[in-house]
Amino acid sequence: MTEWGFQPESKEHYKGTAKDFGEPFVKEFLEEKGLHSTAWCWHAYWGPPMLKDDWRTPNEFGDL
Repeated sequence: MTEWGFQPESKEHYKGTAKDFGEPFVKEFLEEKGLHSTAWCWHAYWGPPMLKDDWRTPNEFGDL
């Protein structure tokens, strides 16, 4: 799987939450098709970030 993500406060194409985007994407697309994904970019500011500003704590996307 290529890059994917979501960010609740985004105005961009990746707007969403774990509940309305992340979980359905993983369960209904990736798992259903036998696909896997991995985080390739561990960054607190590049969007959508996986970490909170402390660079250690996963946010909603990083915790999925």
